[in-house]
Amino acid sequence: MKDSMKQFYEYFISDEELMGCIRTTAEWNEQSFIQMKQLVEAVMKDYGNEDYYPKMYVNYFMLFVPSVINIISRFRACSESERLQGYTNESYLSMIAERIEQLEELCRKFRESLTDNGEMPDLKTGNGKDSMKRFYEYTGPDGGLKDYFCAPAEWNKKSFIKMKQLAEAVMKDYEDEDYYPKKFVRYFFVGYPNAVHRLNQCKAFHGEGTLPGYESSLRMAEQLDELYKKYCDSLWLTSPFPMSK
Repeated sequence: MKDSMKQFYEYFISDEELMGCIRTTAEWNEQSFIQMKQLVEAVMKDYGNEDYYPKMYVNYFMLFVPSVINIISRFRACSESERLQGYTNESYLSMIAERIEQLEELCRKFRESLTDNGEMPDLKTGNGKDSMKRFYEYTGPDGGLKDYFCAPAEWNKKSFIKMKQLAEAVMKDYEDEDYYPKKFVRYFFVGYPNAVHRLNQCKAFHGEGTLPGYESSLRMAEQLDELYKKYCDSLWLTSPFPMSK
């Protein structure tokens, strides 16, 4: 494990972690935010030439950062302690809006760090196990989205089922590892939201309960959500401290 990741892990399990602070106090913690931002950017830089990310780091962008955005977006006024720091409701909410933009920018940087060069996973590094190679051969850089839809508003069930089986095989092969190949992470961070969007288009096209296509799209959406949940669950480490990468 690189030093930047060790430092991030120490922050993650501490009482100073941003989401933990916000949940405990129901207030924004600027010091924790600054520390978190510096640490995640350092990890991103250190792993820039690697073809994998530690699962715990991926989990932070899949779960923790979106959760923080969701929580603080519901803030409607500053607390008494924040008033004592010189905030008014207006200035406080303006600051929160800026922090949301910065958190979203962090997510954008993470997404860009997953950019696919179109090369096959390298089997020599251990990050390209056979299951991952088969998954990438099938999905390609765009996550196979072009194959899920055989028409503008038709979901390709056969293609989706094969992708699902391949993705589950990757999760099983990497369940004892504390990292995932970036190519696999990209599918769920980039490909999944796109697939959900296309599925919603299919449902809207067919109209609720009016055509068989709507029911089919609904079932596929449920299976896609189930796959996404399995992936997110696989990001939680069973060991107390990730060491191998």
